[in-house]
Amino acid sequence: MTGGPWRQYRSFFRQSNLMLGSVIGLALLGAGLLIPLPLLIKYALDEAIPSRSTSRILTIGAVLIGMELASGGVTLLRRWLVIRETKRATRDIRHAMAMKLHDVSIDYHRRHEVGLLHDRIVQQTQRVDSMTDLLLSTFFPTVLLAVGISAILIGINWLLALVTFTIVPLLSMNHRWLRPRVQRAVKDYQKQYAGFSAGVLFSLRSIELTRTRGAEEQDVARQDSLLSALEGKDARMTWLRGLYGTTQQTLLALSATLILVVGGITYAGGHITLGDLFAYYAGLALLRGPLVTSFASFPAIVEGRQALTHLFDLSNEEDRNPYQGTRKLDLIGRIEGRGITFGYGDEPLLTDVDFALEPGIVTMVAGPNGSGKTSLVSLILGFYRPWEGTLTVDGIDYDEIDMPTLRRQIGVVSQEGVIVTGTVAENICYGFPDASGADMRRAAHLATVDDFIDTLEHGFEEPLTFDGKTLSGGQRQRIAIARALLRNPRLLILDEPTNHLDAGTLRRVLGNLTRLENSPAVLIISHHPRVVDHVDRLYRIDEGRVVAEPNRTAP
Repeated sequence: MTGGPWRQYRSFFRQSNLMLGSVIGLALLGAGLLIPLPLLIKYALDEAIPSRSTSRILTIGAVLIGMELASGGVTLLRRWLVIRETKRATRDIRHAMAMKLHDVSIDYHRRHEVGLLHDRIVQQTQRVDSMTDLLLSTFFPTVLLAVGISAILIGINWLLALVTFTIVPLLSMNHRWLRPRVQRAVKDYQKQYAGFSAGVLFSLRSIELTRTRGAEEQDVARQDSLLSALEGKDARMTWLRGLYGTTQQTLLALSATLILVVGGITYAGGHITLGDLFAYYAGLALLRGPLVTSFASFPAIVEGRQALTHLFDLSNEEDRNPYQGTRKLDLIGRIEGRGITFGYGDEPLLTDVDFALEPGIVTMVAGPNGSGKTSLVSLILGFYRPWEGTLTVDGIDYDEIDMPTLRRQIGVVSQEGVIVTGTVAENICYGFPDASGADMRRAAHLATVDDFIDTLEHGFEEPLTFDGKTLSGGQRQRIAIARALLRNPRLLILDEPTNHLDAGTLRRVLGNLTRLENSPAVLIISHHPRVVDHVDRLYRIDEGRVVAEPNRTAP
C-alpha cells in the first residue's frame, strides 16, 4: 500500500462505489424531503391559517407527516447500507492487517511488543470502524442538509441569513484553536492506552513467573503506574472533547438567540411576516440537531484518523519475509547447507557451516545452550536468510521455493510444545482442519499420546487453554509431536525433546518414526548425551562451527 492514510483508507471502498453512491443518493433524498419543511410552515402561518381554510391546513399537515415518514424510511435504509459498508470495510482492513502480520519476517515480530501489535489490530481497527460509521451516517448527510437548508434560509430572509452566518467565523476559529489540542490529546491517549493494553497482556501471560518470583507487588505497582498515566491522558482527552462540543453548541445557541432578537425587531417593524420568522426558526432547528451531532462526533473522527496512521504504518512496513520464491514442490526430504554464516548482531553466531538432512536418516545437532542450534532450525525453515552461503531443498535454491508450501511438508516441535485454545483433537489437527479422525488418532498413537489420553475426562475432546496450563510438559510435547506427524511430513524437527520427554518415551517415539512408510528425514536439536544413541548422524557446534562426528555419519 502507498499514499497517505486517507488515500489508503479510501482504497478499501473502491470495490463498492455503487454502495457508496447509494448512500450519498439516499442522503440527498433525505435532505431533499426535509428542506421544503420551513417553506410549508411559512405557507401555513401566512396563508392557510389566516384564511381559516381547514382543507389547506389538513393538506399541509398530511404533507408534513408524509415528509417525516418518508425521511425516516430513507434514513433507516441509508443506515442499513452504512452499517453493511462500514462492517465490510472494517473486515477488509482487519484482514489486510492480519495478512501483513504474516508477510513481515519473524525477526519483525521478535523486535516488536506483541501487546502493541495486538492493540493495533484490535483497538485501532475498532476506532476506524466508529469513524467510518460517523462519516457515512452523520458527517456527509449533515453537510448535504446544511447546504440545502442554508439556501432555503437565504430565500426566506437574507438579513436573518446574514446574521446567522456571522457565527460561522466564530465556529471556524473555535475549531481551528481546539482541533490541534484534541488531536494531540487523542494521540497521547492512544499511545498510553496501547502501553496499558500491552501491560495487561504481559501480566496475564506472566502470572506464574510473577508468583514464582513473589513479584505481585511489583507487578501491581507497574500496573498502577500505567493506570495513573492513562487516567491523566484519558481525562485530558475527554475534557477537550467535551470542551469542543460544548463551545460549538453554545455558539449555535447564541446564534439562535441573536436570530430571535433580530427577527423579533424586524417583525415588529413590519419587514417580515410571522410565517417568515417561524419558518426561519424551523429551518434552524432542523439544521441545529445534525450540526450538534457532527460537532460531537469530531473527536471520534480524530481518533479514527490517528488510528489510520498507526494501521497504515504497519501496512507500509517494508520488512518482509526473507524469501519470496513461488516454486511449489513435493519435498523429498534432502536439505543441504553450504558455507552458512549467520548472526543477529555484528558478530556471526554460525560460521562456514555445512550440513545435510536426508530421508530416513535421524540427524542430531548437539551443542551447549546459545551455540546456535535453534538458529540453524530458523534458517532451515526460511525464517532468516544467511549472511553467506546457500541453502537448497532437493537441489533447488531456497530463493526459488514457495516457503509456505515447503513448511507445510515439515513437522516442527518446539521446546515448549505450543498449545492453542481448543480441544486436544483441535490441537493435533491445527493447520489441517480437514484431517480425518483416523489420521488424528494415528498421529496421536505415533506420538504416544495414547499413554495419557484416557486420563483426561473428555479424551480427545478435552478443552485446553492457551499454552495448555492443565497439561504437564511431557503431555504438551507429545500433543505437539502428534500435530507435527499428522501431515506425514518429509522432515520432522524436534527441538530439545529431552526437556519434557523421558528417555523411554523418546526411544518409543523415535522407534515409531523409523517405522514410518514415508521414511522422513528427522532432525533432533539437543545438548543431552542420551539422545546420541538414537541417531544416525551427529553434528556438533563448537564456537560457531559445525563439525560432523566421524563415527556417527550415516552412509
